[in-house]
Parts: sequence; structure tokens; C-alpha cells
Amino acid sequence: MDTKSIELRTNNIWIEDDGIVRVVVNDKARQTFADANETIRAIGGILKKNNFEKTPCYVDLSNIASIEKGARDHYSGKESAEVLSALALIINSPVSKVIGNFFFGINKTEFSTQLFTGGDDAMAWLKGYLE
Repeated sequence: MDTKSIELRTNNIWIEDDGIVRVVVNDKARQTFADANETIRAIGGILKKNNFEKTPCYVDLSNIASIEKGARDHYSGKESAEVLSALALIINSPVSKVIGNFFFGINKTEFSTQLFTGGDDAMAWLKGYLE
């Protein structure tokens, strides 16, 4: 079993050597609460297997089709705060920009969250949250 990555129904998750978790949402994915729950649990499992407690997370929303309110709420909730120290949302498409701005404007998190259009800026920002 791979301890560094996992493929789920709506996204792929892996951990970089420095401890930053990357999540790339699949093309035209429609995320539900169940998908969000599975994603956060998978991140927690990857962290545990790689001896990390909490980590910054890079999420590429560029290809997402939709995300249910319950999923957005879960991503900003207590269980996510237990494994995430910061969240960078990559928004490069019109749909991802709407979702990212909506998430950022409505959902309040217990961890730092920032929107980015480029991956390099996001990774540089996330490195400031490595423990």
C-alpha cells in the first residue's frame, strides 16, 4: 500500500517530502459531503503514515464542476482543522473561481486560507505554515 498517495472518487491526494499535502480535484468532479469526509480522513491517514500531525494543504480546484454546501462546511470544519494548518485553493477556471470565492467569503476556518491563481505562489505561502 502506498503511504504517500491515495486516489479517491473525486480527487487525488499525495504528500510531498516536506509535508505539504496536495489535492487535485478530478475533471468535472461533483463533490458531496461524503467525498469531503473521505478526503479529510484520507489526508489524516497519509499524515499519520508519514509521521506528520498537521500540515498545509494545496488544493487545485481548476477542474471541479460543483461542490455541495455540506462538503464546503466539512472542509472548513473541526475535523479539517485537526489535520490542516493552512489551505491554498488554486482557482484557474470560471467555475473554480466562483467556488473558491464563495468558500472564502462564506466559510470561516480555524486555519489560514488563501486563494491563488498560480501554484508557485501558493506553495511559497504554504511553506510558511510547515511545523
